[in-house]
Amino acid sequence: MLYLGADHNGYFLKEKLKKELDRLDMPWRDSGAKSFNKADDYVDFAVAVGAAVGERDFGILICGSGHGMVIAANKLPGIRAFMPPDVRSARDGRRDDHANVLVLPAWRMSYPKVTAVLRAFLKQPPGRASRYLRRLQKVKRLEK
Repeated sequence: MLYLGADHNGYFLKEKLKKELDRLDMPWRDSGAKSFNKADDYVDFAVAVGAAVGERDFGILICGSGHGMVIAANKLPGIRAFMPPDVRSARDGRRDDHANVLVLPAWRMSYPKVTAVLRAFLKQPPGRASRYLRRLQKVKRLEK
């Protein structure tokens, strides 16, 4: 399952991405915002998505710059959020670092680039090389 979350700055991109996910036949759930409201806070959506993401799930978070979402999401146990600037970084972050939450900046990426990054993230399985697994275990120990 893919959980989506966005504040007011990412709301319209999130709504557009729902159609893309439907085209990709990717099941998703909307964790908010449910409407455009400038009084919302990105932290609330990072927490909602982070709480829903499990071992086999993914999250997508969207805000204006993306920075706030990355910071907030990475405070949550089990979340490995990143904001890749391009397709290769999206693949590498998923494969090498087992990233499970993709953060997208609504202000800085064109829609074609957003969809290319999203597809690369969704298509890439986590790497099974021993070095990736060793590093993942070290990251998990930091949560304790």
